[in-house]
Amino acid sequence: MASTPITEPPRNLDMITMHSISQQYGGLQTNNRFAVRIIPTGYLQQKLNTTIVRDLTYLCELGDMPGRGFITVDLRYYGPNQKLPTQASYDDLTLGFICRKSSFEREFFDDWHNIINPTNTFDFAYRDDYSCKIELFQMIDLSTNYDESIATYKLNVHNAYPLTINPQPMNWADNNFQKINVTFTYTHFTRDKDPDPRMNGLVDGPDVTVTR
Repeated sequence: MASTPITEPPRNLDMITMHSISQQYGGLQTNNRFAVRIIPTGYLQQKLNTTIVRDLTYLCELGDMPGRGFITVDLRYYGPNQKLPTQASYDDLTLGFICRKSSFEREFFDDWHNIINPTNTFDFAYRDDYSCKIELFQMIDLSTNYDESIATYKLNVHNAYPLTINPQPMNWADNNFQKINVTFTYTHFTRDKDPDPRMNGLVDGPDVTVTR
């Protein structure tokens, strides 16, 4: 037993309280309810086949809510070193899409890359002409039939463009669906601060839905 009493330690760490807390605000979130929306504008919208953009929301099978960190320097005034932030750092964003037999999904990102760096000149375009906003939604279902979903969290990824179109494996030994994973870079992201009002205990509120 410690000779000095610990002041105000956590109490009531029991499973009943844990279960009660986990069931508040609609219960625990799952990572398989999400939506992604790519929004080309301006020159990029004119050059890309934007009719496929809506389809990509349905075909996006995996993604990340990207992280944010800080680049630091070590400083020492007295005692141990201190890490002080000097610059924000954002993780790349990888999105995975299921491909259809038309190969429109691969062509879409090939065309996007060719806008950035045409293969006939290899001259790079201006970033404003090939970057766009990508919206990431964390979703929940309001019914057991999955016929109504609402967004509870949203990130707006700014000035995004595909950095890498990852290789697509081909194998005579299996017949899995073809997929394409694309890694995006961007400048920063911002958060929509107003969650759906129905998340407060899942009470009635105005409709805030995402068209997929």
